[in-house]
Amino acid sequence: MKILYVVHQFFPRHLTGTETYTYELARAAKDRGHEVSVLCYEHSDLPGVPRRGVLREEYAGIPVTRFCYDSRAWRNPTLYEYWNEEFGELAKQFLQDQRPDLIHFTHNSLLSAALLKSAHALGIPTVLTLTDFWYICPRMQLVRGDGSLCEGPVAELDCYECYHAPVLDKWRFITDRLPCPLRRGVAALRARLKRKVLASKAASDEFLDAALNRAPRLKEAVKLVDVVIAPTRFLLDMFRKNGFDTSRFRLINFGINAALLKDAAKTPSNAFRFAFVGTLSHHKGCHVLIDAFRRISSDRPELRIYGSEAQFPQYARSVRKAAAGDARIKFLGTFPRENIGSVLAGMDALVMPSLWYENSPLMLLFALRSHTPVIASDVGGLSEFIRDGENGLLFKTGDAESLSGVMRRFVDDAALSGRVRAAVINVKSIEEHSAEIEDIYRSLVK
Repeated sequence: MKILYVVHQFFPRHLTGTETYTYELARAAKDRGHEVSVLCYEHSDLPGVPRRGVLREEYAGIPVTRFCYDSRAWRNPTLYEYWNEEFGELAKQFLQDQRPDLIHFTHNSLLSAALLKSAHALGIPTVLTLTDFWYICPRMQLVRGDGSLCEGPVAELDCYECYHAPVLDKWRFITDRLPCPLRRGVAALRARLKRKVLASKAASDEFLDAALNRAPRLKEAVKLVDVVIAPTRFLLDMFRKNGFDTSRFRLINFGINAALLKDAAKTPSNAFRFAFVGTLSHHKGCHVLIDAFRRISSDRPELRIYGSEAQFPQYARSVRKAAAGDARIKFLGTFPRENIGSVLAGMDALVMPSLWYENSPLMLLFALRSHTPVIASDVGGLSEFIRDGENGLLFKTGDAESLSGVMRRFVDDAALSGRVRAAVINVKSIEEHSAEIEDIYRSLVK
């Protein structure tokens, strides 16, 4: 079978969870005898990338085609964020040339959901794996600009006001200085006025019109897909709650490359080693973890932080500053995915202090499969995998004191870690997951 995997970005320039999942799935399909390739977007401001055009490369034996463009030059970025007809037509030509038997989409941002229309027009069977909330939220994470969690838009202007440039904000510097009771009243009046102004502009403003059409257009686009895979019950329920037709959705948990855990046996240490592994950005909550850790006065614990400080340098500097003067906290940068086993071997508990609804992060699955205790925010996407007090412990999302209390339990109770590590774990391998996905492929390719 000839299978094309479509993702927003791909190795080796982009290394987050969705890219990893896409690579592992493609590799497993190739190992099962299928002909696989990858199509993705590439930022034209990166070294060696054409300003505009198509770049063909190969990664680990997998052909990769990159549609290159500078997204800063998009004429209507509000529309192109989710629907880019130019890429849709380019993809249609590419698909006619390549003739894949099936297309598996793992993320449509940057390339846009217009590619779903292109595949449907050519009669090519399609599978879509939801790796975050992009189809509901242009921020992808259901986190508002002020950092609060969102469950999806209620009013049609909600996403525009949250994600796109709001109007009338030039008055905010004045209203923020008013006494609190008066400020709330003025803010409510201002919000009503803003909505009235926006609603009046919708018919004549192409950017506003594009923002208002995002939700209905993406709901219709998802209907073009033959099978949609949701890796968590929480994510599936969130899409249903936001009005998506989930009749073709299937709940299938991710699998991991278990071979990478060959070196995961714990190395002995007199210290108790907490670790954070992930993107150093606000929504991952590393600042909450540092705050919580510094509330522990004992010299016994260590905190190992793995993550790139180059991706979000301002945030990285802020967490460095928060950790300054505490020799127990170590910033260890990133590591090759092949070293994940040895990284897990050097930690006694993985802490996941996320401030957003995580969607089955692979690091969580690696930790559980290696019987590494996990301390996680009690938020959907994490709490679905953690049985509190059995295979891990949960704490109140964003609450440093709650997290610190859970961490102290591991420091003070030497037997707790052993009890958690002894819990029964059920995490699939990527080979098992690939076999499930292959059954779907075969049901669609006649």
